[in-house]
Amino acid sequence: MANAFEGKVPAITTAAELYQASSMPMLSMLQLRSGAAEGKRQTLAKELLRWAQDAGVSQILILAPCSAHVKRDADLRAASQLRVLASPASDLPAQLLPLGHEMSEVELAGLPGSAAAARALLRGSGLARPLIEAAAEPHSPSFSPPSRVAPSVCCICGFTNETLDWRLPEEMVKAVCGYLGPRLGMDCARPLLPPPSWQLAQKVQMQPPMENLQLW
Repeated sequence: MANAFEGKVPAITTAAELYQASSMPMLSMLQLRSGAAEGKRQTLAKELLRWAQDAGVSQILILAPCSAHVKRDADLRAASQLRVLASPASDLPAQLLPLGHEMSEVELAGLPGSAAAARALLRGSGLARPLIEAAAEPHSPSFSPPSRVAPSVCCICGFTNETLDWRLPEEMVKAVCGYLGPRLGMDCARPLLPPPSWQLAQKVQMQPPMENLQLW
C-alpha cells in the first residue's frame, strides 16, 4: 500500500520505508512493498534480522497475509481470520489462535504456531516465513557477534482470498494494538481511524474492471 501517514494524495514511495515517531521512540515500523528477488528471500530475511539485532531491537512483530487455501475444518469453525506464530514458540500471545491449532505435532513436525507450522502452512506471506525460520535458529552464524541476543519474532497473519475483505485489516490493527499496548504503554481505547491509503485502496477496489467498462 501507499504510505499510511501521508495526506489525501499519496506521495511516491519506495520498495521499503522505515517510519519512526518522536512520540514513540521504542517503536519503529518497516513497510515492505516489494517482494524479494527470486531465490533471495532467506538471505534478505537473515540480513533484516541481523540489522535489527545490531540496532538493539528486542522484539519484532510481523504483519502478513496467509493464503486461505491452507484452512482446515478447525479454521473454518473459528470466529477470527487471524492466526499467530512466534519464535520462540513460548512467546505466543494467548489472545490469538496459533497457526495450525488443533493439528498434532506429528502433522506439523512441530508445535502449532512455531517455525514448523510456518513451514507447513504459511503461504503467500512474503518474508514472514523465512523470518520466522531464521529467528528459530538464533545460534546460527547469521547472528553475530554471539554476545548479542537475537530478537524474538512474532507474526500475526490473516487468511486472505483473491478479494480483500476490509474487515480483516481492521481486525489485524486491533490485534496489533492488543499486542503492543501492554508492552509500550499505548492507549488503545481511542477509536481507530482508517488512514487515507485505506480509503484510496477501497475506492480502487470498488471500481469496475476495465474489461467491463463500455464507451458511449
